[in-house]
Amino acid sequence: MPGYGATIHEQEDGFKYFVLDNEEVGRRHGKYLPQCIIDSDFATFNFYTQKPELPYAIGSCLKAHPHTPQPPDNDITPGDEFDYGNERMEHESHTVDPLHRCLLHPPWPGKTEAGVVEFKVVDWVQAGDPNNSQVVAVRILNSTLDLPTDVDLLAKIYDPLYFDYLHYHTNIFQYLDFCYRRETAAYRQLTDLQGNIIPKYYGSFTMSLPGDGKISRHVRMILLEIVPGLSMDKLSPSGFKQAERQEMMKAIVDSERAVYAHKVINGDMHPRNILFPPDPLDRGCRAVIVDFGISRIIPNVQKEYPLPGVTRTAPPFHCVDTYNFFEWVDWDWDAWINEVYADIKGTSLTSREECVKHICREPKEEKG
Repeated sequence: MPGYGATIHEQEDGFKYFVLDNEEVGRRHGKYLPQCIIDSDFATFNFYTQKPELPYAIGSCLKAHPHTPQPPDNDITPGDEFDYGNERMEHESHTVDPLHRCLLHPPWPGKTEAGVVEFKVVDWVQAGDPNNSQVVAVRILNSTLDLPTDVDLLAKIYDPLYFDYLHYHTNIFQYLDFCYRRETAAYRQLTDLQGNIIPKYYGSFTMSLPGDGKISRHVRMILLEIVPGLSMDKLSPSGFKQAERQEMMKAIVDSERAVYAHKVINGDMHPRNILFPPDPLDRGCRAVIVDFGISRIIPNVQKEYPLPGVTRTAPPFHCVDTYNFFEWVDWDWDAWINEVYADIKGTSLTSREECVKHICREPKEEKG
């Protein structure tokens, strides 16, 4: 089945075998192939991958209602853990197909508001089976809400049915529901930044899709502005001079610091979630953050403690870590941050600097 890395082929004599979608899948992901593919277990493969036709095909027309989700919990990775000790859930994951598991685990209710919006899917951005979420371009056809009808919008749809059940052992339903609730909360918290360093947010919605007979599936969705530009993971660091890359990294630091100043921790700062303007001359001016699915709202009262061996003379200086941007940074990051932000950083330490002080501190010698 396309998207799962392999397809089942059957010869005229009935002999079946798996064929990898391409050689690159074998080279890069061979050791991560599901056990059912390795074992030629066709029944298990079909059990997890045979699903109703994707309802988000280009040209499809859908209807949604405004929806207010319940406030999100602030767990760091809700649903990212799988309760292997839960025999009922373990049994369910092996005996109930994805469609009926979705019906067993609907999203948290929240509140469906008055109003309706009808829209048409006009393009795919990141869609198909499997995907963690379905991201498509849509055009509003009819709406009782104040939504633009003369431009395409971006719909991010949190549909657990088309998640990858072969590779992931997370609590898929809890995870996607929490992503929807946290992303909605983040955009509402960041109203002042919308249309600048984050996309403009048009609201959260719920759809009722066919399930099993008379039972419908409820699927959540948000609508966003389509931001023109290229995601950073589609750009090659080797195509930029160091000075250009430094301008781009400064734009990322500035955007992420602005988000943090509005009491939101993004939690997933990665090149795939950063958009730069299509004009190369503007890439050092603005970096747009486009994914808040695992973000957290910072509590009004939050105690922070320095690492052992670290003495703070000023509040910490919040700054994005370079872990996911290592291909872009080939200079002394800490020295550069201290130089570029000297006027506002002062004696404040970044988390990286605190870690260095913690790791490098000299242990005290015991006196005999």
